[in-house]
Amino acid sequence: MNRVLLYLAPFTGNHVVAALIYLALFAGNYYLTTLSIWLAHWFSHFRWSPTYEFHVGGHHAIYPDASRSISRTFLYGSGKHDSLFALLPTLLVQALGIALMAHGWMRWALLLELKLIAVAVSWLHAQFHTGRSPLRQYQWFRGARSIHFSHHDRDVNFMVGDHFWDRILRTYAPYRETESFGAELKGSLSEVKP
Repeated sequence: MNRVLLYLAPFTGNHVVAALIYLALFAGNYYLTTLSIWLAHWFSHFRWSPTYEFHVGGHHAIYPDASRSISRTFLYGSGKHDSLFALLPTLLVQALGIALMAHGWMRWALLLELKLIAVAVSWLHAQFHTGRSPLRQYQWFRGARSIHFSHHDRDVNFMVGDHFWDRILRTYAPYRETESFGAELKGSLSEVKP
């Protein structure tokens, strides 16, 4: 379908229609990419998952709960405990699908969009766990961080920032005041992990 649309768009004779088709493709790719990330993250929480040790054995071992979720710099796991590898299988399948269905500049544009979204999500996630994030001055960031910290206390909120799929798949949970909140938000940076 994607290939057909890409071939037909320039021949519609209407640049507005072509622009809308391209906009729909990029919007669809955004939601497909965020779904890929959500699926990989959710799947990595099952003990039988081949990616369990990468994510839960790494990231959740370093940041086990909301009260211990901030460090001076973001701490990555290493080797079998590098949680970034847990996201790769679904993103690679999506990239392969794009490579097979799109052509020319659109293939590269959609692959670039996928990469930029994955990098942005990873960067934002690192900022959530960094005590000295330049984003902490913004209310939206503090709210998104607290929602993410709920994920470290229970199996909810599998996406970072955009919780569209969490809401659709019923894994979204707002931050509860009764939960622990993280060292930086309780007080001084002296409480933050080195």
